[in-house]
Amino acid sequence: MTGFLFAICIFRSDFVIFSNSSPA
Repeated sequence: MTGFLFAICIFRSDFVIFSNSSPA
């Protein structure tokens, strides 16, 4: 369960970085 939550945190952080990097 901990590994799953850790993966979610990484996915969310990567998604936020991708959203900020991509031009709107």
